[in-house]
Amino acid sequence: MARRKGIPSIRQRKDRNGKKLDCWEALITLGRDPGTGKVKRLAVYGKTQQECKDKLIETLQSIKNQTFVEPHKITVEGWLDTWLKEYKKDNIRPTTYSSYEYIVRVHIKPNLGKAYLKELKPEQVQRFYNERKASGLSSRTVRYIHTVLHEALEQAVKNNLIVRNVCKSTTLPKQEKREMRVLSVEEQNRFMDALSANKMGIAFKLFLASGMRRGELLGLNWKNVDLKEGVIRVTRSLSRTKVNFDNESKENKTAILIQKPKTKKGERTIPLFSSIISDLKEHKAAEKEKFINLGWDDIKIKQHFKDGLVFTNELGVHIEPRNLTRKFYSLVKAAGIPKANLHSLRHSFATRLLEMGVSPKVVQEILGHSTITLTLDTYSHVMPELKKDAVDKLGGLFENKPANAKQKTNSAT
Repeated sequence: MARRKGIPSIRQRKDRNGKKLDCWEALITLGRDPGTGKVKRLAVYGKTQQECKDKLIETLQSIKNQTFVEPHKITVEGWLDTWLKEYKKDNIRPTTYSSYEYIVRVHIKPNLGKAYLKELKPEQVQRFYNERKASGLSSRTVRYIHTVLHEALEQAVKNNLIVRNVCKSTTLPKQEKREMRVLSVEEQNRFMDALSANKMGIAFKLFLASGMRRGELLGLNWKNVDLKEGVIRVTRSLSRTKVNFDNESKENKTAILIQKPKTKKGERTIPLFSSIISDLKEHKAAEKEKFINLGWDDIKIKQHFKDGLVFTNELGVHIEPRNLTRKFYSLVKAAGIPKANLHSLRHSFATRLLEMGVSPKVVQEILGHSTITLTLDTYSHVMPELKKDAVDKLGGLFENKPANAKQKTNSAT
């Protein structure tokens, strides 16, 4: 009986002397290698003719269903290295790449790295997540680990290295509400008092007056400060980021990077009130005096006030992010304010606006949140009071309604 067209033949293998072996094989043509032009063939083996036939049919069916994955021995570790280098390094922000590389190196590789990519099971990944959570990591960190691994495996699916992304079959820990420290009005006043005699006082005042993030404030340049119009434009962020990703090197190299905000919403214009504008004018004059004392000539000073940083250290260069944070902690300690961090100033700014009845949409725009949902979720602690205030105002309309209004309505009908 003739073999059906397109179905590979099954043959019994022989040794070099022509002796038949207890092994059967079939060769499947997979097309041509785009790089070499050579025909690509896949061998399917079985101890018996029937076993080989069953494997052949299974393989042909997977090719037809587009679920076939060519044989390989790529490990999870090997694929993650390739994914980071070829698909991420030049396509995402350096700070994002640094965080991805850290997650891969510290968390994923030590636990899943030696497993073969094709053999990775959902229960393995689930166990990995559970163990990370049990070790003391926050739900937020475990979910971020999932984000990185999920993204890497999704690319592996596209590259036909695996049939499916096993991360899709896992259950993540519930998101925990992040504890947010907001300064009370009384604490905020004490903090402001502590700033009066500090050279960096204007920087911390600007935090409270604009809701900027640390990197945004440190990356602010004079080109984006319009003292005449009374606005600042947030277009970039300064951070110290790891730049050396050579696993063989023990030296951890970092560099100061100035980048655009993560999202389009992050680029925004923030209006300033009059006292902050005055403070910035005084700061500009003090900066000029500092530059003169450093021996800068008029051309260099003029150029700096054209596109240089608003906040500089004693040498006229960028302020280290960690140094600004250290200064903040010394100030809150002096003011007797417990358990606050630098981001508390941003939260306090937003909370004060909402307490004064400013629309959450306006607050979102000023903060640079990507969505209004993020703003509402972050500052949900303020919303009950705002709702109560709104209903009280509505109640006032009823309470102040003239007594004869009902009579007029009835007579009109």
